[in-house]
Amino acid sequence: MIFHHLMDSQAWKGLGAIPRAVYVDIAKRYHGSNNGRIGYSIRCAVRELHIGNATAKRALDDLQDRGFIVAVKKGAFSFKVRHASEWRLTCFKCDVSNELSTKDFLRWTPEKNKARFPQRKRTDAVGEAIGCCCGTSLQSDTADGCCSGSVEAVSDTASDAVAEHIYLPGR
Repeated sequence: MIFHHLMDSQAWKGLGAIPRAVYVDIAKRYHGSNNGRIGYSIRCAVRELHIGNATAKRALDDLQDRGFIVAVKKGAFSFKVRHASEWRLTCFKCDVSNELSTKDFLRWTPEKNKARFPQRKRTDAVGEAIGCCCGTSLQSDTADGCCSGSVEAVSDTASDAVAEHIYLPGR
């Protein structure tokens, strides 16, 4: 069950499609009495949603950062014991500790200085367009050779219409 107040929150609206699908996949494992013991791993997400390992990890991290899920017990993989992480959905009361629902996602706000897709630091200079022509008023006094404005073709003689050729050495 997904509540309207969950779907109307800023945290939910800012999520991508894959984290939403992971949340729905975790929520379908909640039976009404196992919140805090919902077993779900990156491998489960990969198998159920046909996504990559890194994508599944990012989706779980996003859900944790925004307050939709909380890890109660971290999973581990070893040769003798394999167990998935156990999660608690914050919109329901915890069945392990009888803690009331915290609904942490309602308190989440987007950070103003955090870009969704962080840019790498560029060391190369960014080039500008040279030789462009646009607009309605003629401005040909720019230093980089750009002009803006309408240009009318004027043909004085037939010899001006002959195209110039570039001659390469050795030919």
